[in-house]
Amino acid sequence: MYWAQRMSTGQIAEKYGITSDAVRNWMIKYNIPRRSLYEATLKHPRKPFSGYAEERGYLLGLRAGDIHARKRATNTVGVNVTTTCPSMIKLFERTFEEYGCVKKYPVKGPLTYGWYVYCDLDTSFNFLIEKPSGLPRWDNFYAFLAGYVDSEGTITFDCCSSYPRPNFWIKSQDVELLSEVVWKLKSDGFHVSGLHLRTKSGTWASGISQSSGAPVSIQNTKDYYQLGLYRGNEIARLLKKLMQFSRHREKMERMRLALCVTEGCLTKEEVRTFIQNASNEKEKCIKAAKVMVQKL
Repeated sequence: MYWAQRMSTGQIAEKYGITSDAVRNWMIKYNIPRRSLYEATLKHPRKPFSGYAEERGYLLGLRAGDIHARKRATNTVGVNVTTTCPSMIKLFERTFEEYGCVKKYPVKGPLTYGWYVYCDLDTSFNFLIEKPSGLPRWDNFYAFLAGYVDSEGTITFDCCSSYPRPNFWIKSQDVELLSEVVWKLKSDGFHVSGLHLRTKSGTWASGISQSSGAPVSIQNTKDYYQLGLYRGNEIARLLKKLMQFSRHREKMERMRLALCVTEGCLTKEEVRTFIQNASNEKEKCIKAAKVMVQKL
């Protein structure tokens, strides 16, 4: 009760009709450690990292992509993400809520509204502070890749022909990491395309801000590279590996649809319906953030 339910010695004493001194004496007798002042005064209790190698690999994949982490205090590692995707919010909550209290608030960006989601963790998550610049040096490549794909990858569908065709992409500024991913996938028998320069540094992107309705131009400060996988049977083989670890609901559904497409049991209309539904969910997420911002 003291550790699992975080009850105080006074609360335990009251529950069993004994004194706090009696509770403390029993703790001493059975070698139950006391909480430190820091642990006792935490508003939201934190659990240490599980230590599972596959989970560590997945978390490092997320960190290599959209998830940010920093040392916020001596005993605190803060993780956060800013997103317009409801599936990413759910992923963040599912991933970190067992370790700390996940909170979110709406934000107004230069182009649109979104959500800032964050969680404070204990120091067992120090391994997330440094952004990975390469693949993990242990045998959890596909757990890592699943986290990286949940952040930076996507599965698209070419519906121009008579039957939909899936494509697998990862787009990132981390050319060294992408190069290692290409090397590893090729060594596992996948015919991955070489890295393609998708967007050059200094390129300006123009659009209409959903926040203000005014024209907006944003300059890319780094080159964006892209790798691709196009053979249907190889996409299916890769996705079956990633689906063991992925936590991104929309991308998991895209993976499932891609497998159905490669097996010939899905129509263009079904694919288009899914894509439209995913777009509608994103718009609802953005509108909810906008309403909240305007109320603040």
